[in-house]
Amino acid sequence: METPPRQVLVSGLGVITAIGSSLSEFRDSLERTAIGIQRTTLPCTPGRSVAAAPASRFDLHALMDDLSLLRSKSRTRSQIQRLLTQTTRSTQLSIHSVTEAWTHARLEKVPGESIALLVGGNNLSQDLTAQAWTRHGQSGHVSPRHAISVQDSNQVGCLSELFGLRGPGWTVGAASASGNAALYQGWNLVRAGIVPVCIVVGAATELSLLEWEAFHWLGAMATLGDAEDPTTIHRPFDQGHRGFVWGEGSGCLVLEDAAHARARGVSPHGSLVGASFLMDANSGPDPTLSGEIRAMQAALSAASLAPSDIGYLNAHGTGSPLGDTTEAEAIRTVFAGASPTINSTKPLTGHCLTSAGVVEAIACLIQLNHGFVHGNPNLESSLEPGLSFAGKTRQPLTARFALSNGFGFGGLNGSVVIGSRHA
Repeated sequence: METPPRQVLVSGLGVITAIGSSLSEFRDSLERTAIGIQRTTLPCTPGRSVAAAPASRFDLHALMDDLSLLRSKSRTRSQIQRLLTQTTRSTQLSIHSVTEAWTHARLEKVPGESIALLVGGNNLSQDLTAQAWTRHGQSGHVSPRHAISVQDSNQVGCLSELFGLRGPGWTVGAASASGNAALYQGWNLVRAGIVPVCIVVGAATELSLLEWEAFHWLGAMATLGDAEDPTTIHRPFDQGHRGFVWGEGSGCLVLEDAAHARARGVSPHGSLVGASFLMDANSGPDPTLSGEIRAMQAALSAASLAPSDIGYLNAHGTGSPLGDTTEAEAIRTVFAGASPTINSTKPLTGHCLTSAGVVEAIACLIQLNHGFVHGNPNLESSLEPGLSFAGKTRQPLTARFALSNGFGFGGLNGSVVIGSRHA
């Protein structure tokens, strides 16, 4: 007799972005519609002022203290310090978000063999490679450690060592849809009973100057004018949209079999009730209407929900003209006759690229559970007046379910359906 699929709960959350270095800070910033985008100079843009949303409140020493207090599966402080200081910034941010989620989910007594790990993101440390090339050209020297740290799999290795994880583990790369791809894979692992617990991490993307310039010339990234206010530049679904702003961040969801969580006495933050991830026979950067429609419909079908059951829709909403126009039409098609509140978190956090899907799933859960929708502060003139876009400031929300989109270059389309803790 076939075993029915497990219910997948979210038992732990952790996050760090430009608008908060903890779950409570992130929630407070969402409630205030706080914008983390600023005029700054990044390591990959020396001497040039750009619009970006760095996670500037990240504190490496505080993270060491937190991991030491957890005893991190019997790791000593010196071992923790060695791992943290020898790895990449992207991995450090992932460790930060996992540490918070691990604590919330009370995973310290769960055997490491029972916990899977999925890291959403690939090509994560391109600035590290660019800097290594520069040093090599100057001195002819390269650190042997570079061969390890430049591998995306190093994130899996560092996290598994710090937290004593011995279950399945791998990276999931799908460009800007990586977070949703990892959530889809984690949902399937727990739902099928392969593991009772899966840690899903959205990893930060560290761009080099080459990628920064390429995104600009592709027309995907907005450019900041000399006298322009950086907080107004990211404008998804506005007729004045002109591209995304890079955001730095990491998010973590602990997905857990409902029976396993109840046996441990854990109170869930909500549930992952459906997901889809589909290719679109498209190798290019341009989105397709049919692919986005299929992804949303498949996620709703997997969740056994109708469009009218969705009260909140977190759009991919990058602010690129073609991307926004295509997604708005796809939403109008799928949700014809329904009127979910539609929003994008990216004007606040920036576009977190590979971690966006996980960061935004966390934002959905916070808003569902606390009954509000954060503002979309730069929406002046909607490109699709027939849709119910969020206003400029916080507004109330009464909804049990949200749908969150993540679309990546190469025709990679993912949607996840998220339930509140009361769903």
